[in-house]
Amino acid sequence: MSDTVIEEDLIVNGDMTSENADISVKGRVIGDITAKSVTIDQKGEVSGMIKAQTISILGRQKGSVACQNLSLGPQSEVASKISAETFTTERGAKLVGDINVGHQ
Repeated sequence: MSDTVIEEDLIVNGDMTSENADISVKGRVIGDITAKSVTIDQKGEVSGMIKAQTISILGRQKGSVACQNLSLGPQSEVASKISAETFTTERGAKLVGDINVGHQ
């Protein structure tokens, strides 16, 4: 299955589901995302719940996150309720919220 890319000039207002594909957000999503993996690029922004096996946040996210593997990049800004089996963060990441790491 091919990847889905939300380009920088695109705003999606609504939920997105693609359980067998990867979604890359370079623009803005206002709604929930369910996918195999989700990447929020440096200029990307998601307001809503994200559910995926792997989530990488380099941009901004507000809402909730549920995944097996979560990573936050050095310029990420996250205000979220997080549930993940593994969690890595780079120096400079900003995180505010409830964090549950380990068994789900």
